[in-house]
Amino acid sequence: MKDGKVLNSKIEYRNKGAIWLARPDGSYGIGASDIEKIENDDGSVSRYDHKTIAERIESDISQKKYNEAIGWCDFLLESYPDSPDTRYLRATLYQKTGDFGKARDDYEFLVKKSQATARVYNNLGVIFAQEKNYDEAKLYFEKASEKDPGLSEARDNIKVLENRRRDNK
Repeated sequence: MKDGKVLNSKIEYRNKGAIWLARPDGSYGIGASDIEKIENDDGSVSRYDHKTIAERIESDISQKKYNEAIGWCDFLLESYPDSPDTRYLRATLYQKTGDFGKARDDYEFLVKKSQATARVYNNLGVIFAQEKNYDEAKLYFEKASEKDPGLSEARDNIKVLENRRRDNK
C-alpha cells in the first residue's frame, strides 16, 4: 500500500518494502509471486515478476488482444529499455495492429544498438514495402539475407518486389 492505495489486488498490506499477502486460511505471509510491480515508498520499482507478465502477454496474443500485450511490453521496457526481445515483440505487435511507424521505431532502435537479427531487417523491409518505398525495402531484405542466408522469407520478399517493379513498368 502506498499512501493508502492498493498497488496490486493480491497485496493486503505493504510496509517498507515488505509485502503481506492474505492466504486462504486467513493468515498473512510475505511473498511476491504473481506480483507485476511493487513500488517503493520513493516511487521506484523494486520487483517485477517477469514470468507472470510473460504469461499475460502470451494470453493476450492468443486472444488477439494485441494492444493489451503492447501495454505489458511497455511495462517491461520501463525497467529494461534496451531489452532486444521485448523491443522485437512489441514491434511485431505494432505491425499486427497496423501501427507501422511505432514498429519501425522499435526495429530501428535494435538496428542502432547492433541488436538487429535477420528477422528485424526483414520486418523493416516489409514495413517499407507496405509504404511503397520499394528501394528501401529491398535494401532491408538484402541485409536480412546477408545476416541469415537461410531465411527464405527475405529472398522471397526480394522476388516479390522485383515482380512488382516489373508489373508497374
